[in-house]
Amino acid sequence: MEFMISYRVRADCVTEHRRLLADVFAELDALRPDGLRYAVRVLDDGYSYVDSVEGPDIPTALAALPAFQRYRAKLEERCETPISMSELTLVHSHAPDAAGRTE
Repeated sequence: MEFMISYRVRADCVTEHRRLLADVFAELDALRPDGLRYAVRVLDDGYSYVDSVEGPDIPTALAALPAFQRYRAKLEERCETPISMSELTLVHSHAPDAAGRTE
């Protein structure tokens, strides 16, 4: 399963938001949950975020992490737009493997 989550953080909450995200990624780096991929990107406005999460046990794998629970606890309060979540379906992909070949 793969999901995309998008939202816009209030200007006065960006520093706290980034700190909480850093805590989530520190915990992910330490625990290395099997099969979980999580990425967070910010658009060029500096406030609009797009998260992508992929794995066999979504959302349970992330929700079990204490740092993610802290991050998620007041996310709606940090946002100035409603959070949007959509399941993604892969149509095509192009990525080089370790030898530089493409799939």
